[in-house]
Amino acid sequence: KGVRRLLQLSDQKMEYVEIQPEVYTAILDKFRDNNWRLPIINASLQQSRIGNDILWACNGKGTSDVILVWHIATCIFEIKHPYEHPNAPAVTACRLSRYCAYLLSSAPELLPDDKAWSKKLYKSVKKITEPIFSKSNRRPMVNERILQELDEKCNSNAELDKGVRLAKQLVDQTHGAEQEGWKVLAGFWSAMMLYIAPSDNVGAHREAIARGGELITILWAMLTHAGIITSPRTSHAV
Repeated sequence: KGVRRLLQLSDQKMEYVEIQPEVYTAILDKFRDNNWRLPIINASLQQSRIGNDILWACNGKGTSDVILVWHIATCIFEIKHPYEHPNAPAVTACRLSRYCAYLLSSAPELLPDDKAWSKKLYKSVKKITEPIFSKSNRRPMVNERILQELDEKCNSNAELDKGVRLAKQLVDQTHGAEQEGWKVLAGFWSAMMLYIAPSDNVGAHREAIARGGELITILWAMLTHAGIITSPRTSHAV
């Protein structure tokens, strides 16, 4: 049974949106497959055929910029490969990507980075990409123009540049096998949710519960109960 959580995209009115069961399943499967320990995202990616080739996209100043890079790449991959239900990896990747973008924009206190830096970073990318992504639809010619616009804007923002490059790499390296690309993205976002959930900021999670609840708060409570209150740190951002 899905648990309802608070979601806000862009500047829309805040509303409750139900998370599909397959999204929860993907996160819990990732936790279980790592022997009930937090996954290191780099190691998680290396389980896929193309994982070593895209590890560069996990390097950043913090977690927030890595989230932005992968969110942009996921949005572009969805434009290139629109999916129909049922498609559990695609649903998982898109839902969690948008949810993490929401955390950056509206609840950065629940992330491990500095709150002000995370929000500023998100706004800098949103200002460029929102007018472009808003045109997306299922007509190939329209979507190709959108991708061209993104390409032309790359030099104006480092996270956008990396996100577009990652998207191109995912599309190229899974050509003719887009489901493999969706599985890579779903694996990344499931691992990312587990990675960012541990926190000692009890006050922020209490406020989230008062607002109606958050997916990250559910995971935080689960991991805290298991004695996990910090994320594994590596030489990379994630």
